[in-house]
Amino acid sequence: MSSIIVMQQTNSVHIITDGAIYGADGIVREIRRKAVELPLSNCVFVLRGADYPRLPLTLLLLQYDSFDAIMDNVARCVEQMVGVFDQFNDARAPIERHFELTVAGWSDNLNAWTVGVASTFEPCDPTDVQGTSFLPGYQPFIPLQAAAAYCVPAVDGMAILGRTLETQHDVDSLDPERDGLLLHKAQRLTPGFDGAFQVQYLVGGFAELVTLSAQGVSRKILCEWPDECGQLITPEGAPTREEVKVWIAEQQALAAAAEDQAEPALVAA
Repeated sequence: MSSIIVMQQTNSVHIITDGAIYGADGIVREIRRKAVELPLSNCVFVLRGADYPRLPLTLLLLQYDSFDAIMDNVARCVEQMVGVFDQFNDARAPIERHFELTVAGWSDNLNAWTVGVASTFEPCDPTDVQGTSFLPGYQPFIPLQAAAAYCVPAVDGMAILGRTLETQHDVDSLDPERDGLLLHKAQRLTPGFDGAFQVQYLVGGFAELVTLSAQGVSRKILCEWPDECGQLITPEGAPTREEVKVWIAEQQALAAAAEDQAEPALVAA
């Protein structure tokens, strides 16, 4: 799964995505915009993970006239996509089956610009490297209300932005272009895992900011990256994949050594 940044501000909601579509081997297949507009509901949706549901989900979600109507029906739509996939595909890698659907828009029920997220993983699924299925209250296909501000893959927002995001005022004070691009650049340098759990970099193509407000939907390309179809994403200045593998092995060895040296806890008689 690749990059997404969400900022739910009082008067608008902002989503930043990258543009790289890649296979289970991490090789870029296509570079294009990931945010799909739904004019009838004034909403936008983004897929992370498997790309096969993009067109059928677009057709399904286009019929609804509000964010709340989409949320009422999204579980059925997502489950239907996975059901069709399973009918025609056998023993495919999890990265080719699973996806995460993010929908942004105005909710009359909440009286706010908001974001809902639905995923296909089972609860606490070990193949869910981003961790959505580990969130409290998570159930497959059922949408969760997103946090006011978050980014996946996760990066150290305090170190990057120099402040925490604990209140709605903190989120409202964010500059989607400046702060969003800083977070996106950090995500690009964050290694992830491909479908074979090999270390890869998975944020590329470009960074696009999509803003939804009472004025409608606006889009802006914040930066473009020199990635090419048929190649792995290789960010300038990032550790090599081999260096990341060595670091992971070292951390695993340290953790195992610490566990072996830990004294057993005393048990009261």
